[in-house]
Amino acid sequence: MEEPFFTRCHFCQTTTREIADVEADWATRDLSPKGVKEEYKSTVNFVYWTAKVRVVSYLVHGSRNYGAIIVPVNATPGCLSRDHQKP
Repeated sequence: MEEPFFTRCHFCQTTTREIADVEADWATRDLSPKGVKEEYKSTVNFVYWTAKVRVVSYLVHGSRNYGAIIVPVNATPGCLSRDHQKP
């Protein structure tokens, strides 16, 4: 049976051509999320801080994906809040 690829090349150095081919393929992909929905919303108490939690879902190429967004309750837009850390 013929191999679909050469196993001896699994750990070969990537060629410039291979990288260019992958970049060209990626450039044509549309990974824009569609059908974004908020699935769940709550507040979670950790040991030293509290956070707002939102679970969202979205479609990419027809497959539904999920993600959690966790933000300290005292965070403000644009901040890098350290208020949630242990005193």
